[in-house]
Amino acid sequence: MKGIKVAATLNGANSLADGGLSIRLHTQELSAQDKLEIFEHLNKFGWLIFSENELQPEEMPETEAEFKGKKQSQRIRNSLFVLWDKSGRPGKFDDFYRDRTDKIIEWIKNKIEVET
Repeated sequence: MKGIKVAATLNGANSLADGGLSIRLHTQELSAQDKLEIFEHLNKFGWLIFSENELQPEEMPETEAEFKGKKQSQRIRNSLFVLWDKSGRPGKFDDFYRDRTDKIIEWIKNKIEVET
C-alpha cells in the first residue's frame, strides 16, 4: 500500500451537506519528508484509516478507494442545467448545453495558444 502513516489525534468532525464529514486531525511533530508526502496527497481521493493502536497488515484495505461523488462532467452538466433554467429555459437544454460547452472548449483552446 502506498501512502503515509503518522501518529495523529482525531480532534473533530463536522457534517457536510452531501452526507460526508470534514475531519480534523492533529499530528505530532513531523519530519520534512512526512510533511512533503502529506502535501503531495492534498485534494486526492483515498482511504483514511484511524485506529488507536497499530494496524495489522490484514486490517488494511486491499482494494483501491472508489470516488462515489459526482464526476466533473456531471457537475458541469448540472450547473449548466441550473443556468439554463434560471435563464428562462431558452430553447432545448441539449442545444444550450452544446453551445455553452463549445464556448468553454474554445476558451481553453485560446488559452493554450496564448500560453504556448
